Amino acid sequence: MAQTVGVSNTRTNTTAKKRARWCKYMPLTIMALPGLLYLLINNYLPMFGIVIAFKDIDVSKGILGSDWVGFKNFEYLFKTSDAYIITRNTIFYNVAWIILHTVLAIFFAILLNEIKNKFLGRFYQSVMILPALGLIERNWYFEKLYWPVEFGAGECSYLSTEVVGGFTGVYIGMYATGNGTTCRAPAYFDYFEYRSL
Repeated sequence: MAQTVGVSNTRTNTTAKKRARWCKYMPLTIMALPGLLYLLINNYLPMFGIVIAFKDIDVSKGILGSDWVGFKNFEYLFKTSDAYIITRNTIFYNVAWIILHTVLAIFFAILLNEIKNKFLGRFYQSVMILPALGLIERNWYFEKLYWPVEFGAGECSYLSTEVVGGFTGVYIGMYATGNGTTCRAPAYFDYFEYRSL
């Protein structure tokens, strides 16, 4: 009988300890949720796009409805003459970025360590880390708001079907003209109809 009571008290104590630990770390868990949500949306959700590499994309069917082609897209890529250059540049730029990033991080860590005033050290550290967190980083939204892109002003030679050998990645394009004169007025369209070629 005494053993049964001891086991029951042990279970109650274990449950109480778990509950106390959960209550103790609840604020930290809640503080971590925005970061975890950011990580999920920006790092894991885009991984869905990997599926595109193994499909023959048909705009009318969508990504999920398009036919699977397996490694045929990769076979096509590596049969081109530019495959070696693309692969070499990708590896080189990534290795260079990793080395440069590591050297600069260590350099600035040593500089920050030499600052004797703790307030200034924390201030400089915050100023240097904020862009990496995306708060000041010039991203697509910031660019769209403050640096509008002028359509048709970019380099388009790489989008021609002769260069890429087929699909260019451009789905739909709409064009308006000012009849030979410079015009900053927006173009309004009454309707838009998509026809598969």
